[in-house]
Amino acid sequence: MSSPKLQVHSDYEPLPWQEKFIHGIGTKKRAFLLWARRHGKDVACWNYLWLRAIKKTGIYYYIYPKHNQARKAIWEGITSSGKRFLDFIPRQLLTRDPNQTEMRLELVNGSLIRVLGSDNDDSLRGTNPIGVVLSEFAYHKPSTWPIILEPILKQNGGWALFNTTPFGRNHAYDLWNYASKNPEEWYTEKITNDDSHMISSDEFEEMKKRGVSEETIQQEYFCNFDRGVEGSYYGRILTQLRLDERIKDVRHDDYAQVHTAWDLGFSDSTAIIWFQTISGEVRILDYYEAHGETLPHYINVLESKRSKYNYNYGNHYMPHDAGAGSLSKGHGGIAKYAYELGIKPIILPRDFLEVGIERVRKYLPRSFIDATKCEQLIKCLESYRKTYNEKYQCYSDTPLHDWSSHGADAMRYLCQSIEGFNDSTGYSLEKHRELKRKFGRDDGVDPKQNQGFDYLRDR
Repeated sequence: MSSPKLQVHSDYEPLPWQEKFIHGIGTKKRAFLLWARRHGKDVACWNYLWLRAIKKTGIYYYIYPKHNQARKAIWEGITSSGKRFLDFIPRQLLTRDPNQTEMRLELVNGSLIRVLGSDNDDSLRGTNPIGVVLSEFAYHKPSTWPIILEPILKQNGGWALFNTTPFGRNHAYDLWNYASKNPEEWYTEKITNDDSHMISSDEFEEMKKRGVSEETIQQEYFCNFDRGVEGSYYGRILTQLRLDERIKDVRHDDYAQVHTAWDLGFSDSTAIIWFQTISGEVRILDYYEAHGETLPHYINVLESKRSKYNYNYGNHYMPHDAGAGSLSKGHGGIAKYAYELGIKPIILPRDFLEVGIERVRKYLPRSFIDATKCEQLIKCLESYRKTYNEKYQCYSDTPLHDWSSHGADAMRYLCQSIEGFNDSTGYSLEKHRELKRKFGRDDGVDPKQNQGFDYLRDR
């Protein structure tokens, strides 16, 4: 692939870091711009995309996390200097007026440019773009890039450009670290206000007076991944768990049973957490999430985990709606279907969402979480946040339902099960092991049976 000799349109006067990116990316097919807020990420990326599109015929996507964001930010967007994004493209390069409904541009060389949202990422499947920009990448579904777009671009030799400010240590943090360590294939650039001095200390003080938190300022203007996610329910707890070295390699105790907590997805993802409770300590061992699978699939996952890690199963906790629904299908609801397939679920009573969130805040600080097997769960918990009210410029008391909700809901059910079923033995770890040896392994009890902890409580 020869280096495209990009000439910036005369109306585009790039800032120093924008110019550095345009001339520095060269022949690399991957780039990650970690630029602070108000530093022109979209201006640089939009101009890069249409210049590439006019030089090589193909399909090009500019993708935001949500469709309505894409329309507001790019299709109807205006820069701080008052120029519309669409006006960067000279009119003589378009074959016809922009398609307002589909947010599509047709160039004279046959290229198509579409402005999209990844909230309906299934619509991206089966397409064949040769160049994509994923703007505000930290807010996209984690699966959008590796599952849907990356295979396409690997197959057709296309390019991908990512831009974002941090949003905790989620998938954008992981990709940034990977990209930074692979300079042969990736162009990376981090620009914060320390580099540009675009925003004065007086302006930051004014932001704080208006109620903007130091957490937000550090995240948005200094690209700090280590700050908790603004509006996050559990971000600060996760940060403290890292500081306390509670997110690490967590080995399960052979003498204690392993329980599971489920969030059932009737039309979206199902999530399962594997955990142990021992003398007030919560060990979160494993996590699995999938979309569009039937219940036998998840039962097979349980069995494969048992075989691989020698899990001695206890109880399988499901939410109150396990008595209904399909998960294809079984008469009498999911719980009965699960029983027919070999597990005995415990259906948790319906609970208030706010109570469940507070319960997680109670039990999460006393938890140890496996850093590897629960990587996706950690991202879910850190990203689970309140809905932001654009009209009133504040966070509401209602959680945002997005990709992080499934893991966070499974965690709520886990903590509900602890409080209702598994936190009442009162035994020390050694006493627990002694009783387990006496009654659990040496009296002929099959460890594969769903015994729970009831036999410990009764003795």
